[in-house]
Amino acid sequence: MNDCLRQATLEDAETLAALGRRTFYQTFVDFYSKATMERYLSDAFDLGRVQRELACPQSRFWLLEEAGRSETGEAGKEREGVAKGPVAVGYLKLNWGEAQTDLSEHNGLEIERICLLAEAQGRGLGKMLYDKAITEAREQARAFVWLGVWENNHPAIAFYRSRGFVEVGTHSFQMGDVVDRDLIMRRDL
Repeated sequence: MNDCLRQATLEDAETLAALGRRTFYQTFVDFYSKATMERYLSDAFDLGRVQRELACPQSRFWLLEEAGRSETGEAGKEREGVAKGPVAVGYLKLNWGEAQTDLSEHNGLEIERICLLAEAQGRGLGKMLYDKAITEAREQARAFVWLGVWENNHPAIAFYRSRGFVEVGTHSFQMGDVVDRDLIMRRDL
């Protein structure tokens, strides 16, 4: 399978919005009510909002696509009338400067989102997105990278700890009527 990681453009806004909704739903559906989930998804991944984020000069999206997949996601199988081509399976969103959501130290880079479809996990694609974030931070001569991760997302926390991140604080994450606690994790470069 050939994977392509490319910088997203405004033309990718619909794809990013749909992918964001789908990956967030897959990851967190068991933790929130249907109404809470629907409200959050419609706001956080609103097309206009994603377009504004893409246009921000202090944010960058990287889109991960797999080549040779059909519309149904089955590699190597074609359906009549459905062309095979690249299928978006994940993305990375980075922020720096004023675009950062919490920490605002000018020499840091925020990994705001690493999104990967459930069916694409377990093949090293999340690591590919993470590695791109570190490369970007180094190319921009950032002193550190940081992110927020839900305190109950133990696999993600373990992943980040294994890569040298340490907890440096917490912040609240409003999900409808629920207020969750995110860990702020940082890795010096």
